[in-house]
Order: sequence, then C-alpha cells, then structure tokens
Amino acid sequence: MTPRAAPLLIAALAAGCTSRSADSFGLSRADQPGNVLVFNNGSEPEYLDPTQATGHPDGRIIQELFDGLTEYDPVDLSATPSLAGSWDDHPDGRGYTFHLRDGARWTDDSPVTAHDFVWSWERVLNPVYLARYAQQLYTVERAQLYNRSQAAVLQVEVEGLAPGTPLELVSSNLVAPQTDLNLRDGPGGAAREEVGAGTVLLTTGRVDGGWVEVRYRADCPDLSDLPALLDCAGPEQTGWLPADSVEASFPVLNQRVLTREVELLDDDGRPLDGLDVGDEVVLLTRDGERARIFFGLRERYGWLPADALADPRGALVHYTARPLPPISWDGEPLVEPDTAAPEPDATPEEADVIPEEADAAPQEAAPVSVPLSALESHPELLGFRAVDDHTLVVRLNTIAPYFLQLTSHSTLRAAPRQAIEAYGARWTRPELIVTNGPFLLEEHKVRDRFELVKNPDWWGAQDLRLDRVIAWSVDNLTASVNLYRAGETDLVVANDLPKEFIPILQGSSDFEVSPALSVYLYRLNTRRPPLDDVRVRRALAMAIDKRDIVAVTRAGEMPASHLVPPGLPGYAGPAGPPFDPEAARALLAEAGFPGGEGFPELKILYNNLESHKLVAAVIQDQLQRHLGVTVQLENREWKTFLKSVNVGDYDISRGGWIGDYLDPTTFLDLWMTGGGNNNTGWGSAEYERLLAEANAQSDPDVRLSILAQAEAVLNEEMPFIPLYWYVWVELKQPEVGGYYPNLLDQHPLRTVWLDR
Repeated sequence: MTPRAAPLLIAALAAGCTSRSADSFGLSRADQPGNVLVFNNGSEPEYLDPTQATGHPDGRIIQELFDGLTEYDPVDLSATPSLAGSWDDHPDGRGYTFHLRDGARWTDDSPVTAHDFVWSWERVLNPVYLARYAQQLYTVERAQLYNRSQAAVLQVEVEGLAPGTPLELVSSNLVAPQTDLNLRDGPGGAAREEVGAGTVLLTTGRVDGGWVEVRYRADCPDLSDLPALLDCAGPEQTGWLPADSVEASFPVLNQRVLTREVELLDDDGRPLDGLDVGDEVVLLTRDGERARIFFGLRERYGWLPADALADPRGALVHYTARPLPPISWDGEPLVEPDTAAPEPDATPEEADVIPEEADAAPQEAAPVSVPLSALESHPELLGFRAVDDHTLVVRLNTIAPYFLQLTSHSTLRAAPRQAIEAYGARWTRPELIVTNGPFLLEEHKVRDRFELVKNPDWWGAQDLRLDRVIAWSVDNLTASVNLYRAGETDLVVANDLPKEFIPILQGSSDFEVSPALSVYLYRLNTRRPPLDDVRVRRALAMAIDKRDIVAVTRAGEMPASHLVPPGLPGYAGPAGPPFDPEAARALLAEAGFPGGEGFPELKILYNNLESHKLVAAVIQDQLQRHLGVTVQLENREWKTFLKSVNVGDYDISRGGWIGDYLDPTTFLDLWMTGGGNNNTGWGSAEYERLLAEANAQSDPDVRLSILAQAEAVLNEEMPFIPLYWYVWVELKQPEVGGYYPNLLDQHPLRTVWLDR
C-alpha cells in the first residue's frame, strides 16, 4: 500500500473493522509474514553520507547502512562494541586505543580498517567539505584548529623552526569587520568612511584600549579583493576599528591556483578534464613531483605536476604562529629532550639539566611570523592515527567519557573512500553505494521509501533477527498515523504524531510517552537588522508566553527557560529572560521601535509540518499583541527549508536539537562562531573562552559550573529563543521487541525483533 491510499482506509476502519484490540490504536500486524519491520521515517533524508548528514531521518538510515566503532546500547545508551571489538582507556583519561575486529568488510569485499576511520574523520574536519557536524570531533587533539584552518605544517625553515614543525596559527594580518562600521581617526575618534561587513583589511598590529588600527587604500573600488587592494593606486591610509568587531580570516590553507596548462590524471593515470589555468583547487597530498588535488564541490580528485600550482595569495598573508606541543599518543607524560632526567650515573653537568628545574613547566614557544605560502594542512596534525589496519589511537584535548557515545554517532562512522573517490557525489546511489553495516540498501525511491535487507556478510549477522526493513519517507504526519492505524506500519517514530491526535491516543496500549534530551527553538538571524540588536532579540524572547505554546503541542512538553534540557546528572542550566511583556516593550522602545512603530515585517520560516505551523501561529499572535510587531509565516519542504537555513536566508526560523550524547556540550558546542549548525550569524569570544576553559578542566563539577556560565552568555545574547523541551511520543505495535525508549531516541535495529 502506498501512503496516499491510507486515508481511504480510515472510513472503512470506522465502519466496523474488528482486528484491533480494545485498547490499541492501530490494527494488529501479528499475522504479517516474515521478519519485516515497516515504519515511517518522516522527511526524505538530505544525505546518506555520514560526513554531511545532520537530520534524524538521515541518521536512522545511516545507522543501519554504516557501522561505527561502537553502537548505542538501546536501553541506557552506553557504548557497546561494534567494529571495535574492544578498546583501552589511556592512563591519563584523555584517549582511547580501539581494536578493530578481524573479518569486518565493506560490501565490495575490501576490509574495513583503522585507516578508513582516519580518512573519514579527516574528511569531517577538512574545512573544504563544510561538514556541519564537524564539532562532534572537537574533543580530539587539534581537531578544532584543523577544522578552522588554524593548524598547519611548516614547509620551509622559518626563524629557526625546522620544516615539518606543526604550528598553531594564532592570528593573521587579514581581518574583516563582522558588521558595517565606520573607520575612526583614532581609538574612539571621529568617524570616517564606512566599511561593510566582510570587507578584507590589513592590520598594522597596533592595539589601543580595545581598538585596532587597520590599513586600507581609499581609491580601491573593491576592498574585498586583496590583490587589487595591494596593487591599486593611491596612498595607503590607516584607520581604527573596535578590536572586538573584526575577526581574522583563516582561509583553507591548501588552496592553490593552476598556473599553466597541464594534463590532469586520475588515480589510475587516465586523463581527466575539468580544469583551466586560473582555477582554484585544494592540495591534498604530494607524491614526489606529483600533487593530488581536489576540485569541484565535493566531487572530483586528480593528479598533476606540483610545480603547476601556486598560492593565489602568495606571501602577502602572514600569520602569527607558534609551535604546537607534541601529542602523547599513549597517554603517558611527554619528556622533552631538554628536560629529560639524567641517567643515574650522569652528573647534572653531563646531562646539561639543573635538577631543581627539571620539573618546571615548559615555557610557551614565542610566536613567529610565517607567510601563508610556507604553510600546508596535513591530516597528520590530528589527534588520531592508525597504528596498523586493526588499531586506531585517539587522543583527546580533555577528559571526555562521552566520547565513546560519539563514536556511535552517524558522523563518526567510516565512509567508503574507494566509492567516494570513484563516483563523487553519486556514490550514495543504490547501484554504486558501498556500505559496511548490518543492512544493505536494496532500493531507494526518492520521497517514497527505503528498502533495506539483512547483510549476510556483516560481522554480527548471526544475531540479526530482522530480514528486511521498509522505511517510508512520508512527511505528512496525518498520513503516517493513518498508515499505522490501518495496520500498514509497525511504528510511528518519536514525535511524528499530529498534535491533535495526542488527546485521542492517551490511554491506548500502543501509545508511549518518555523523557527526551531535546529542545525546540527559534533561530534569530543576527546578520539582519533589526535582529542584529540584542535588545530586539531579548524583547522578542520576553514577549512570548511559552505556556501557550505547550498548550497547543499537548504532549506534555515543558516550557524551556534555557537551552540545555533537564536530565543531565550534575548540571543545572541558568534560567534565561522570563515572560515579561512590559519589559519587552521597554527594550523595543530603547532599540528605536516604541509600540512596534517602524519595526520591519519579519517572516517565521518553518518546514511543512502542521505542528510547526501551530507553534508559529501562537508566536505570530503574541508578538502582535504584546509588541505591535507583525510577522508572516512561511513554510517550505524539508530539504528546501534546510538549504534556506544553512545559507542564512531567513529572519526567524524554526529549529530543534536532539542531544547526541549525555553532556551539556552536545547543545552548547552548536553555537561556536562559524559552527556548521550555527546559522544565526552570532558569535562570542567570551562564550568560546568559557567552553575552552571548561574543556581544560579535569574536575567534573568545576567543568559543569563553567559550562553553566557559557549558557548564561547565550541567555544574555539570545541568538535563538528556546521554546520548549520535548518529550518522546510514539506508537509501537506490541509485537515489536528490543525497541526501548531512551533520552536520545536512538534505536539500532540490530537489537530489534518481531514477535510474530
């Protein structure tokens, strides 16, 4: 039966079908043949690529097609062995050594190795791929620096540093204002010409009382074009900007430009086309005189002569850099050669070490000036490596016991390098895809269904109790419930129930409600006036009575006073601004909009589910009544909605987040400047300082206290409005076993069975 036929059955059911138990909402499927699980997965997944996927519909399919080092325990969410049959904790608590199983294979019969994870995780962190979930790996040594192009390997000797030295790029002489600003004659001085947000400027290095001096040329028509800025006529001038209004530009370090016509070859030496002189590429590796490059959005790779590439910025851009400390791969304290303890029979003079100073903390290396042309980014910088095919060592920058939950997450599952490099963006098609999980992709009909079948070659196939899985892609919630009621599906997954059904379902034996680590919120686009004014954002937040929202959602949700949901042991999030219409009106007036006068009309963007429309309508009414502010409602299909949000094409947008692991950082890390899921345009140096300080803490109570301070910054700045904390509501046939409620809504189907 297709989902479109389901509504036709409802009238028939009401007319007297009797195969439903008295207290069950759905028709029984106990007489269905075979071990075939059928459910509706909701919206069509955006990606099947573990590197790119972020949505829950994507994750449910990826979890079955691709195996992880670990897998979630379906009851308590602890990490259970999967591709890693075992692992060892490092002595300092800041790392793990994973031991991969013998015999694990991809569906093309190649072995799954530790090198697959190294390649896949580097792909998540490589800034060229724009992976929106890259922060899932930020607990790994140097991962955040690498993802932000702030880590590089020195290629030539500079100021006494040897080639091959890993460097942290502290700052650049390239800066760009984050908002439109006026240049000043001096610190706090008279305003001069305006520079727009994103304009590239050069710093002089002078800072005075929170102001930074920048260089520019008044006669340049386009200051964002750096070569033109340096080559154009006219005298160089200086001006001053607030130091906290500009941010350094860290471009992709391996960006290169093709300088002459050359033959481009694939991995097997066959000619490729698609490159012209002047095209920009990304340098991946060097092999003697050859260079392997990436070009075209996420699609193409090839080899060409290394001397045909040049840095488009040359030595014009300099970084202030300092050597990165070495990584202690085994978790034991590093002993540097110049502080090594003398041999027992050596004198202090012979060891060239003063005994009482041997334990002194090493001095931080002095920063050096390095031209961009002397830098390259390399995966070897990162805190994970394959010792051999079956051993993966991971070093963390903090004690993070939740990392083992992260290794179960879809983003950290290995992707097939061989298929991606062979087929580019087409690699996830059923006829091309290569997987390694418990199920195989047999069929995918876009906006219709996925059909998965048991993988007989999966290492744990003998324990699988399902033979086939059919996952519909129906984003109409009423149609989804009708399918279940008609006995066509075994499950309605969490929170895919129309709100108007909730009162009807109360008391049904197949209806389940359970706690969730999840928040529903509205993003505010801080790049767009007047939402760039924190007073406006706080006014909007304080004008919303969240009790009215949960009154229409009707599933037992709780009004959210802050971002991080309750339920995490030891963490108490600080309350944000309360519902206070009078204070909201005062803030709006202070921002220049008394009684809403002159306030521009805004749009609330949401994906096309009826439940989102209900929430948007409540907020539309409240903002009009309490502030005199008019907003329009706009709904879009899921993929189109995501694209609009990802490029910042919205005023206010519906959002939600399900925790990926049981720690506050699963919510707090989202809002780091430039984060793949921070689509608000907001950023705060103080916020990121607090997150970094918390990461450096070994005392768990102190760490959670600092994280609460970081959440307080969000409450003050309000780049989004938390509206309510979810509960999970779902429908499940009694014959479905091994599918348990849990905080993260994680249900690996390897543990599910049908009692028929």
